[in-house]
Amino acid sequence: MQRRLTFTHHRIYPGLVNIPRHWVRCNPQGTQIAFLMRDDNGIVQLWLISPQGGEPRQLTHNKTDIQSAFNWHPSGEWLGFVLDNRIACAHAQSGEVEYLTENHANPPSADAVVFSPDGQWLAWMEDGQLWITETDR
Repeated sequence: MQRRLTFTHHRIYPGLVNIPRHWVRCNPQGTQIAFLMRDDNGIVQLWLISPQGGEPRQLTHNKTDIQSAFNWHPSGEWLGFVLDNRIACAHAQSGEVEYLTENHANPPSADAVVFSPDGQWLAWMEDGQLWITETDR
């Protein structure tokens, strides 16, 4: 069975974004699907929707675009991504964003940020090199 989950044609900026390139991702519990879509100000934000359907919920309310693909923390409590040229995490319930790194001279790659299986580390590419940071999660 297949069915459509989003109906965004009525929005100022309809449809999910494809820049930055990303894949929709289900949380580890299978209860939420995360994706990137523009808010009413045209800013790329994280959104969540139940696989059962319903209205998408805007998770983040950033002043600037999310700059990368994202990934779920293994606990399902956080999502990691690039924001303001820094590695950031958003709490999956409140949407509160915490930065894990300082602003670097070269922005992290928009390809992806990836949590370790135990959630203690987050890896990304920057300036053609592999970087990691502790998550404290």
